[in-house]
Order: sequence, then C-alpha cells, then structure tokens
Amino acid sequence: MPDSEPFAHSSARPTPPAVSFVRPEPEAAGSAGARQLLALVRDSPACLASLAGPDHMVTVTNELFRGLFGNRPLAGLPLRAALPELTSQPFFGLLDEVYASGRTGYGVQAIAYPGRGGHGPVHFTFIGQAVRDAAGTVTGLLLFAYDVSAHVLARQWVETHEEQAARTRQQLAVANEQLSSTNEELDVINEELTVSNHELSVTNVELSLANQRLAVANKQLRAANEAMRRQAGELRRAEAAVRQLNDELVLTNEGLVDTVSNAVGEAEAAQRAAEGLNQQLAVVNDQLSAVNDQLGANNQQLTFTNSELDTFVYTASHDLQNPITNLEGLLAALREELPGDCQAGPAAPILALMQESVERFQRTLSHLAALARQPPALGAPPVPVSLAAVVQDVLLDLALPLAAAGAQVEVDVAACPAVAFPASNLRSVIYNLVSNALKYQRPGLPPRVEVRSRLENGGVLEVTDNGLGLTEGQQAQLFGLFQRVHTHVEGSGVGLYLVKKMVENSGGRIDVESQPGVGSTFRVYFNR
Repeated sequence: MPDSEPFAHSSARPTPPAVSFVRPEPEAAGSAGARQLLALVRDSPACLASLAGPDHMVTVTNELFRGLFGNRPLAGLPLRAALPELTSQPFFGLLDEVYASGRTGYGVQAIAYPGRGGHGPVHFTFIGQAVRDAAGTVTGLLLFAYDVSAHVLARQWVETHEEQAARTRQQLAVANEQLSSTNEELDVINEELTVSNHELSVTNVELSLANQRLAVANKQLRAANEAMRRQAGELRRAEAAVRQLNDELVLTNEGLVDTVSNAVGEAEAAQRAAEGLNQQLAVVNDQLSAVNDQLGANNQQLTFTNSELDTFVYTASHDLQNPITNLEGLLAALREELPGDCQAGPAAPILALMQESVERFQRTLSHLAALARQPPALGAPPVPVSLAAVVQDVLLDLALPLAAAGAQVEVDVAACPAVAFPASNLRSVIYNLVSNALKYQRPGLPPRVEVRSRLENGGVLEVTDNGLGLTEGQQAQLFGLFQRVHTHVEGSGVGLYLVKKMVENSGGRIDVESQPGVGSTFRVYFNR
C-alpha cells in the first residue's frame, strides 16, 4: 500500500455492526452509559476518537489518539479545525462519505505536522465507523487510528536497499566477468611461465655444468700459474747462479784446468760407482725373478692340489656309489633269503639299522658330490630372482610332507620381493631351511613355519619355526661339516654346511637365533 492513498470502502472486509451513539446532552453527560462509553474510549488499546455531527465535532479522545497528533487540544473542536494540516488531503472527504453512507471505511493516510518532536511524517491506518441513534440515523463517527510509521519506514528502507543490492549484484556480475577474463589471461601467463621455468631449469643445469667446467679449468689454470711461478723462480735462481758462476769463472780462470781435471776424475769415479750399483741391481733382479718363479710354481701346485681335492671328493662320492648300491642289493637279497620268522624276530631291528645306514651313507655321498660341484664366487653378479616364485616352488615340492605333518606355512616376502642370488642355490637354501623346520618339529605340536623378507642392503630372508630349538653350544657347531645337533632324526650334517657355503660364496652371511623348546629363526643376509 503506498504511503498516501485515498480512503475507500472495502467490500471484502466485513462491516461491523452499527454502534449507537447519542451525543450526550449536558444534563445527561453524567449518566452511567455516557461514563461507560467515555471509559471505553479512553482505555482502548487503539487510537480512538468520537466524532459528532456532519462537522465531525470531537467529543471524546483517548491518550493514544492525542499522542498521534502531538497531544494538541482536540475536544470540542470540529475535526477540520483540530487537524488543519489534513484539509488539503482526501481524509475529510472520506469521513464525510462514511457519515453520509453509513458504511465503514478503511484507509491509510500520511500526514506531516510539527508534533512528536518533528521527526518526519506520521503514517497511520484508520477505520471510520458510523454511530446511529435509536432510529438508525447516523449521528456521528467512531474513528480508529493505528500508527504504522515504523512499518512504512522499514518497507522504504528495504526497497531502498533492494535497489542498492541490485546495483551491487550488477556490479559484481561485471566484476566476475572481468575476473573470469583476468583468470583466463592468468592461465595463459601461468602456462607461459611454466614453459619459461622449464627453459630456465634447463638453462640452470647447463650453467651449472658450465660452472663446473669453468671451476675445473680455473683450478687447472691456477695449477699452471703456480707451476709457471715456480719455473720463473727457478729461472731467476738459475740466472743468479749463472751470473755468480760467470763471476767466479772470471776470477778463477787460472785454476780452470785443475778444476776440469778434478771434475774428470770425479766423473770417472762416479761412473765406476754407477757400474757397481748396476751390477748389484742385476743381482737383485735375478733374485726377484727366482722368487717370482717360485711363487708361480707354488700357485700352480696349490691350484693342482685344489683340483686334486675336488677330483678326489667327486671321485670318492662317485666310486662309492657302486659299493653302496651293491650293499643295498645284498641287503635286499638277504631279506629275501631269510625266513619270514627271522625277519620278524630278533634280526628285524638289525636289518632296519643296516637299511638306515645304507640310506644315510647314500645321502652323505650325494651331499659330498654336491659339495664338490659347488662353484667359487667368480664372475658377474647374478640377476635378481623372485623370492615368492622360489618359495612357492619349494612348497610344492614339500607338499606331501607338509600335509602329513599338518604344518601351517605363512609366506610374506612383499617387503623384499627379489634378491640377487643364483636361482638354483636360492632354492637349495629355502628347501633346506623349510625341510629342517619339518624334520626338527616338537613332538605333539603341528609345525608352524613363517617365511618373511625385509629390505636391508641386498635383502634379508627369515625362516622361523616353532620346533625343538637350539642351545648356545648347539648354535656354535650348527654350520660345521658333518655336525649334527639332534641325532634322533635322520641326517648327514651336510645340508646347513652347504647352505652356509652357498651364501658366503655369494658375499652374504647366515646366522641363527634360537631358544630350546620355543623354536628357531634363520636369517640369510644377501650381498647387495
């Protein structure tokens, strides 16, 4: 609703019932009804005034109504005389229409007057309601007014700031477009800067290399200058010596012949001394040559001895195969010849011991043959080998004994997935360590084997079991040839010796950490 609009009837609003109001005569002003009406008007929570007659004579007002118009005198005055500032507005015409028609009217009026401290126009809504007498004739009006200045000012403030906000949004839109364009330009600049930075980086590398070359050149130049200074000093000293010598030659010209003679004699003596020294050097060279020849002969003898030893071990292991095979055949023939009751009687343990001895002898010979074939650690380092693949291959070979023992194997070699070690030797190392974990299990306890790795130098392989364990004394002799620390199970004492030899030949090492009744952990440290 605008700040000032015509006062008009509203058919949408319900028309309140007519209020009978009789202008009180002087003699009746003190009646109970009049006093009650006066009290109603004065105590109303709205701004309320009672108007009488067509001139809208102000008869009664309450304090709120008077405060709306600056507490000026109103009672006993026609409303036009009481509010002259509204005569130019349609306010009174609308009240006249309500008085003439008897219909209630509503409206909003903005008025300006110096009342209430002169703080600007007062905005109020009002209702004009006809007052009728007993015969239904309109005799006056009840005027209800409500101060809505704060609401109007608030609406004006919102409208003003909405316009400012719209202008601000428009400015922000323009700024955003400019920022978008600027961002695109910055992106292009950033790309150019990236290319420039790369080019600068390349240039810096080239400059660094050039500076290094210049530093080397400067160092060489300084060394050359120092050498030239030394040579210049030597030349100056030589020149001074020559001048002094010339002076001496001038002064001692007469004794020159004697000096030359003496020099010749000294030169001859020096020549004779040099010839004697050369003879002595020749004798020393002959002696060194003889020593070198002896060393070469010794090396050849050592090489031949080593070859003979390897040949002996291989030949012994090979040549003994036939006798042990014959012995095994004879033992089988003996079993066939003996009656059944003899084989089941006192001779049975002896036959079992003989069979076990034959098998152990065969294993020892095979280990000796493998020991003889073990190559020295020469040549280029081996290529990296996958630990996981080798471990899986070994576990497949040991699948039957693992299943028979009810063993649980846990493999985690992700930390060091590959090591530089000969593949065949790596398989032998893992096979020996895992099979020993099965062989030396604790009675009544299923074996548990953990195969792990970690990245340290060239890599570390760990094989942990929950077997019998070892004492400190047993650990000290564990890797010796033909050394056995547990004799209640079969074995030849060669397996761990071969493992140690293979690891050390490749530049690595192996150790063990063990506790009796708890288990053992073997660690293989591979060379980088």
